[in-house]
Amino acid sequence: MMHMGIKTIKKYLRIYRVLLKYSLIQSTAYRTSFFVEVVVELGYQVMFIVFFGVLFGHITEIAGWSYYEILFLAGVNVFFSEVLWGMVFVFGLSRLPEDIKNGSVDAALLKPLNPLFNLTLSKPYFTSLISSPLGLYLMGYSVVQLHRAISITDIFFGTVVFCCGMVIVYSVSVILSSASFLFLNIASFPQIIERTLDVYTRNPHTIYTGGLRIILFFIVPLVFVSSIPSSTILRGVEFQYVFLGIGLAAIFLCAAILTWNRMIRYYSSASS
Repeated sequence: MMHMGIKTIKKYLRIYRVLLKYSLIQSTAYRTSFFVEVVVELGYQVMFIVFFGVLFGHITEIAGWSYYEILFLAGVNVFFSEVLWGMVFVFGLSRLPEDIKNGSVDAALLKPLNPLFNLTLSKPYFTSLISSPLGLYLMGYSVVQLHRAISITDIFFGTVVFCCGMVIVYSVSVILSSASFLFLNIASFPQIIERTLDVYTRNPHTIYTGGLRIILFFIVPLVFVSSIPSSTILRGVEFQYVFLGIGLAAIFLCAAILTWNRMIRYYSSASS
């Protein structure tokens, strides 16, 4: 059973490598357009960074986080958002409601691929992916400025929590977007998670209290996207967050698969 699972994962990784290559060819077919798209992507993230620079011109810390810790958090957020948008949203979940309405889903369902993979991950947006190294640069620059020793253990567990955050956000996005199979006129559903991410993943988790803290840790656990990974890498591992992140990622992924499989039954093809 495990051997078959590993074989399937390897198969889809090979397929995704081919899809990335095709996306690169398609994106660079028109060089000027590609260059403008990259500039726009980077410009959006630079404005986000400038905002924190202006903010820290008037304050010294946010909830105990210094400027360079916040800049590291911003780097994680930039890397996360560019990768997630490039892999999932731009040509995937954001277009799902419209694809369902115009019958484009028919062709995807006929292909010998898992429908969830085919409709959410098979059309990477290379321009967004190529902008993600800006986040890595910000993380490296912040660590240098902090003059802080970062252990391999902290980096490893921070990466684990980050991957859990990616799975959680992907799963929540799938759950919301899959409702499009049942309700045809909810094109804004996939955008809900995008807007929520813009608001709640840019801040350190220590600023949230009360009911909002419970929501962001357990109901829609967005703190595992950038804040908890940043804290793990910069301030050391807190294993309760590691175990919680792994558990929540598994729960949300199972919920997303179950919800998707149930909702897709409501799909009526264009020929119906």
